[in-house]
Amino acid sequence: MNTENILLLKEAGIKPSLVRLKILSFVKSVTSHPTVDMIYKELASEIPTLSRTSIYNTLLLLTGARLLRSVSIDGDVMRFDATMPDHGHFRCSECGQIFDLNLDPQTHNIVLPSGFKEIRRDLFVYGKCPYCNKCDEN
Repeated sequence: MNTENILLLKEAGIKPSLVRLKILSFVKSVTSHPTVDMIYKELASEIPTLSRTSIYNTLLLLTGARLLRSVSIDGDVMRFDATMPDHGHFRCSECGQIFDLNLDPQTHNIVLPSGFKEIRRDLFVYGKCPYCNKCDEN
C-alpha cells in the first residue's frame, strides 16, 4: 500500500480502507480524468466486491476532503482529477481526451465583486490536441 495515500486519508479524517486507497491511487496515477465507469473497469478485477455505488460514494468523500476534484466539461459525465492547484482543462473535439492546462495567474486574472469569495476556478478550452492535429496533416 502507498503510505503517502494512507497518510493523506488519515490527515483528512478518513479511514484508509482498501477501496478508498485503490480509488485514490488510481486517480492519482492517471491523467485521463477518469469517470466512475473507467475506475470500475480498472479496479473490478482486483476488488470483486466493488460496485459503482461504492466508487461514487468514495469519490464524493475524497472530493469533499479536497483530495480530488470533480470536473464536468460540457455537461459530460463527472470526471475526477488529482491535480489540486487551480488549472484549466483542454478537451480535444476529435478524440475526446482531456488534458491539464497550467494557468498563468498574471494573465488569467478575474476580479470578483465585493462580498464574493472564490473557492475554485474552472477554465475549459476546446480544440484539437497535437495528436489529432498531426493526423490531419498526414
